[in-house]
Amino acid sequence: DDGSTPVHYAATQGNVDMLRAMYLMDKKRMNMAVSMRDIQGKTPLHWATFFNHVDVVKYLISLVIRI
Repeated sequence: DDGSTPVHYAATQGNVDMLRAMYLMDKKRMNMAVSMRDIQGKTPLHWATFFNHVDVVKYLISLVIRI
């Protein structure tokens, strides 16, 4: 187990639609998952930035601002 959450996977793949769906399904859990770190110490935002998924980066930042 590398400590990745479904949010990590969606961010890594650049799947902003999945992130939006997860947020609508469970806002509280999504807000927690956005700041969770995997075994490498990376958050979903780190991975989205690393893979240059600009839409995902913007969306994740908007979630952090709402918290």
